[in-house]
Amino acid sequence: MCGRYQVITEEEELREIIFRALSGDGIFSRVTQRSSEVFPSDVEPVLTASGGAYRPRLLKWGFPMSGKSSAIINARSETAQEKPLFSRKLMDGRCIVPCSGFFEWTHDQSTQKLKYLFTTPGERVMFMAGLYGMFDGVPCFTILTAQANASISDIHSRMPLVLPRSILSDWLFDDAAASDILRREPPMLARSISA
Repeated sequence: MCGRYQVITEEEELREIIFRALSGDGIFSRVTQRSSEVFPSDVEPVLTASGGAYRPRLLKWGFPMSGKSSAIINARSETAQEKPLFSRKLMDGRCIVPCSGFFEWTHDQSTQKLKYLFTTPGERVMFMAGLYGMFDGVPCFTILTAQANASISDIHSRMPLVLPRSILSDWLFDDAAASDILRREPPMLARSISA
């Protein structure tokens, strides 16, 4: 968890605007718009801090693992401060990953795989806490996860560290508040079966 997320509706138009504005920066000059479903290793817009303001940036989803083809797409919020790969990024590499929701899968009694979309009730945009950094000249991000709350725990034991809109600036700009946010239980989410 979280292995896929979604960007749809008006937010997809915003994503396209960010892509157009940033894809000519030389690093991602050949980025192309894909489906609304985001997969690990996709390049997506996230929000970072720059001079006390929000700055959209295009980053690749997943920290590369030395000598392996797989990437670290999630980091446990409870232990991030203890892990060398993440602890430094908690000080100078916090980011916000905007999306419409994220996906999880389960099986019903007939072993049919069911795909669920989790969203923030009453909101069109969900904000997930993330970390970012440079790896061999490529800017990458990972999504922080927390113990699942009651809205998802029957499907998965982990969930993204979802940030309510009211604490977005605390996460990006306030080190002490960010440390507290790592220990918060994420808000309750809505779910629907996805096609």
